[in-house]
Formats: sequence, structure tokens, C-alpha cells
Amino acid sequence: PYTTLFPSTQVTRIPWSHRVCNNNIPAHANTGERSSQYAAEASCRIRYGPHTEWLASFDTDEYFIPMGTHDDLPDWLNSVQPPTNILSFRSTKAWTVYHHMEPYWDEFGIFTDGKGPRCGSQEEKRCMDKLPS
Repeated sequence: PYTTLFPSTQVTRIPWSHRVCNNNIPAHANTGERSSQYAAEASCRIRYGPHTEWLASFDTDEYFIPMGTHDDLPDWLNSVQPPTNILSFRSTKAWTVYHHMEPYWDEFGIFTDGKGPRCGSQEEKRCMDKLPS
């Protein structure tokens, strides 16, 4: 596991024996059962909540973009006034800013779906990448 890459003083791995929740798209017939996710988060709050000033739970596919007068997450947290108990984040669908992007194709077929290169061909570039700085 990834936890072996860090000292035990920095990472605690707790084996979770409960069924992993499914997380289907909203239009799916079964949109998802997340009770195991909620149980894991509650377990974390109960175990570690009394021992920390801040405790956060983030999906691994999400990221933060500082807004307003804040430059980063620590700066934002330092601006929070007591007796705040819960903080929430605005969530929005990310829209690509195409003038910062350039199309490319997968010349060597590294990323394939079994039907050829996922990013098209030199004639039909189907993927986008950040423009060089």
C-alpha cells in the first residue's frame, strides 16, 4: 500500500472491512449507496477529531482553486474565526479554458481503449494539454 511510502508518524492506515460504496452517475438506475463512505468519515471524526485542530475529507479526484483574497488552503483556514465548527466548499463543474490549451494526439498509442490511440491521430487530435509556459 501507498502508506508504506511514508513514516508511520505521518500516515495511519486503518483497514476498512466494510463494503466499498458504489458511486454511479446520477442518471444511472442505481445512483449509488454511500453508507460505507459516511461510516468511514464518521469513524475518522470519532477517532481523530478530539486530537486535531482541523480534519478534512476530500475525494482524490478533486482539487482546490483559491478564490477571493486567499492564496492557499492554510491562508484560508487561518482566516476562519472561532467558534466555527464546519466549513464547506463551493463545488462547481470545471470548464476548460481552451485558449490556455493546445490539442495533441497520442503518437505512440500509449493510451488506448482497444480501438487505437485514445487521443486520435495527427490529422484528428482529440486530447488537450496545457500550453507551455
